[in-house]
Amino acid sequence: MGTWGAGSFENDEASDWAADLIDGGDVAMIRDTLATAARCPGDEYLETDEGATALAAGEVVAAAAGRPLRKLSLGGSGEEALAWASAYPAAGTVALVELAEVALERVAAGESELHERWAGDAEAREWFAAVEDLRTRLAG
Repeated sequence: MGTWGAGSFENDEASDWAADLIDGGDVAMIRDTLATAARCPGDEYLETDEGATALAAGEVVAAAAGRPLRKLSLGGSGEEALAWASAYPAAGTVALVELAEVALERVAAGESELHERWAGDAEAREWFAAVEDLRTRLAG
């Protein structure tokens, strides 16, 4: 996975996922992405790709619920995905917010490749702060 920053859309997998959402995705795509991470048992390893796309989907849900990322520039697909969210408020339902919260907890857990990769990185503080910010916005 190519990563250029700690933000939810600052990696190849999340950027590609956001592009797919913009190019014809729907609320079911968001729900399926979140469910993949949320339903991964705690004793099984959650792969980086599933974690990265779950964070991106969580950002879209938060935006659709009226609590978008405060960062001024997400770059490319991230900005477009959040614009998509404003046109699809159904992506911000209580059920999807709750699913996003469960998925986020799973991504931030110890049996997560994404968590492990960032825990050993010099920019770990930034990634964990971004995850906590998303958690706070989802909680409303």
